[in-house]
Amino acid sequence: MYDHFLPASATTLAEVFRDAGYATLSFTSMHYTGGEYNLDQGFEALYEQDSVGKERESSGGGTARAYIDRLLPWLEEHREVPFFVFLHTFEPKGQPYPPYDTLWADPSMKEKHETYLKKVWYRATREGVEKAGIDPDELITLKKDLYDGLIRSLDTEIGRLFERLKELGLYDKTLV
Repeated sequence: MYDHFLPASATTLAEVFRDAGYATLSFTSMHYTGGEYNLDQGFEALYEQDSVGKERESSGGGTARAYIDRLLPWLEEHREVPFFVFLHTFEPKGQPYPPYDTLWADPSMKEKHETYLKKVWYRATREGVEKAGIDPDELITLKKDLYDGLIRSLDTEIGRLFERLKELGLYDKTLV
């Protein structure tokens, strides 16, 4: 899609940290911020979703929950050394997972939402939504409710990260 790649000759922040003795780790849920565009330079480990053309381990999911689950043990293993972590999640995009999918959104609307997604592209105009036989106001309300669930899920996961940093004695020594 994009043809802007980081030249191999460029020095990345991760390379600077790695060369200074830091442990380096990257989690990215979008291939535009990973190995496909040479943004993996300097990372000792890279977990990315849907990276094309790289022999790298897939994260198994691009949600904050999946990445925080992998990050927490790594932090414990590396708590005695300086580290640089790049953490990129794609929330609040997509669909929230339980229990966040029903905090605000009506669970009975799930099937209707899937129908919306099949009939209407997410950038459709109000007129296009109406033409597809969908109530635009109902769709907007549902989208907002699902978005709120995604935001809440991300808040929860970042809170989990902060709590673990505190438990490890790293919170006051870590720039987030």
